[in-house]
Amino acid sequence: MTISSDMIRMAYKILTREGQVVTLSLQDIASGGDYDPSTGINTPSTPVTHSVKAVKFDSSVGTQALVGTIVSSADSVLYMLPTNTSGVSFRKPSPTGDKVILASGESYRVKLVQEYNISNSPIMYILSIGN
Repeated sequence: MTISSDMIRMAYKILTREGQVVTLSLQDIASGGDYDPSTGINTPSTPVTHSVKAVKFDSSVGTQALVGTIVSSADSVLYMLPTNTSGVSFRKPSPTGDKVILASGESYRVKLVQEYNISNSPIMYILSIGN
């Protein structure tokens, strides 16, 4: 086992025990929404929501986690489990309209996503979130 996988396993344990429950709102990116021929407008589908354990850090703390990306100082970094609180997996969050709503009610847009996995199974998502 490498130091990297040990760190990821430790982060997973911390998220499980200490993370707050946030609401992840995932847009239906497969359908692209509902087209109304009378208006010529595509209306986004109703998003699917999941209650997920996560830990939020200011960007100064979590920037190193998003390898090869630039995180704005106004953004935050969110470490998130890849399953909801019922243990059901969901698709990888995307910056194409997905949102995170914290327990406090603050809503953030997903800007960047990095997936960490062991044996091709996601164990954690790290998101850059902001307004």
